[in-house]
Amino acid sequence: MQARLLMPGDVAAAESLLLAHADSSLALLASLRRAGLASARWAGAFADGALVGLAALSENGQLLVQAPIGAEVAACAAVEGAGRPVRSIQGPWAQAATARAALGLSAAKTRVDERELLLALDLESLRVPPALLEGSVVARAPRADEVEQVVRLRLDYLREMDLESIDAAAGERVRATFAAARAAATLFVVESKGELVAMTTFNARLPDRVGVAAVYTPPGMRGRGFGRCAVAGHLLAARAGGVGRASLFTRAGNEGARRAYASLGFVEVGDYAVIVFE
Repeated sequence: MQARLLMPGDVAAAESLLLAHADSSLALLASLRRAGLASARWAGAFADGALVGLAALSENGQLLVQAPIGAEVAACAAVEGAGRPVRSIQGPWAQAATARAALGLSAAKTRVDERELLLALDLESLRVPPALLEGSVVARAPRADEVEQVVRLRLDYLREMDLESIDAAAGERVRATFAAARAAATLFVVESKGELVAMTTFNARLPDRVGVAAVYTPPGMRGRGFGRCAVAGHLLAARAGGVGRASLFTRAGNEGARRAYASLGFVEVGDYAVIVFE
């Protein structure tokens, strides 16, 4: 087993590996197609000259792993000499745990350390909630004049999930991404009686696949099916644009979310790690 940073000649092999595990690789695939190897510090594990695993370390310290073989050497090669700390690790659970141990981070303090369920859905099998079919709620892209409402929802989501520290500049960071998210159709909201009651995003979008993320309903609005309407409405729009499959991950202990996704037709296809260090 050998490991090294990827070179331009490795891109086709990297994409082939990621496509073979697409449900758990959407963020990596989207990053690779968007900006190639410039998108992160990409490293691979090679056996007999063939790429069998890879890891990518972003500028902000997020390490993404897709390495059925060689997770430990790929992760170390991505991090060694990078000059920046690993702030989070994501990828299939066993691979992420292997990478974490190899990097000496098994005992490092974490903000989030979750084994999540990986769920997937062929969109032809999407079950649309009655509220959407009847029109009692509307799922849509947010309007330009709704930026402040969306920013509040996003910040509330980040606080509840404890995914990052919410400092004085957090609102500006969210606000700065709003126009791009609207233009790329990666952000959807649900409106009920003139109020925004849920939101969802795509954290990765490819021509044929999307990754669902950041599904959020404010506490006072929960239990009414608004979150599943947000996801279903967003997926209906994606399906109309030619997308055929969606995947997401959710906390294993979140029974409400699991039931909601199952009601839409999502099925469990694996597990996933979300590890965020202090």
